[in-house]
Amino acid sequence: FNANGMVAIESDGSDPLGSYHFKNVLTTNSYDGTILQLNGALYLVSSTFGDIQVQSMSNPYTVSSAMSSIAHMDQPWETGVIEAPNQVNHNGQTFLLYSSGGYNQNNYSVGALRYNGGDPANAGSWSKTPRLFTGNGGDAFGAGAATAFYSPDGTQTWFAYSAYNGAPAMEVQKFYPRQ
Repeated sequence: FNANGMVAIESDGSDPLGSYHFKNVLTTNSYDGTILQLNGALYLVSSTFGDIQVQSMSNPYTVSSAMSSIAHMDQPWETGVIEAPNQVNHNGQTFLLYSSGGYNQNNYSVGALRYNGGDPANAGSWSKTPRLFTGNGGDAFGAGAATAFYSPDGTQTWFAYSAYNGAPAMEVQKFYPRQ
């Protein structure tokens, strides 16, 4: 990964701390990539500062379509960038969490795109939920880059996110999607 693109690497063995080798270039013009697994298919979801983009993948290391924008900054709280997409599955629904604002400012916030069915590379297949939480006098200063995880019994969805109050920190919160 660099500021302008992403690559795939492959392990040389079964030890995750072992050696790796270069496998493929995924993209040269986006960042904050993640793999979306939906309806038995793989998609690379990434940021281009002003948009969240989706690309089909033929396998975990090969992009097989052009970028398609599924979200851009169009809410009053979305400023500067829209970035850090991460998939969360909750109560039978698929969401992409994302961040907008400045990581070191109290306006950095987390929002969510809800998948409504159809082609995941089509913006019409997604709708934005209201902002989940913000650092602006709310839950954390500079909250963003949320990643979901699940309780051991699978009944609760939580997420960890970065917070900033002069120094980077990590916060954890239960996931309650807003309508």
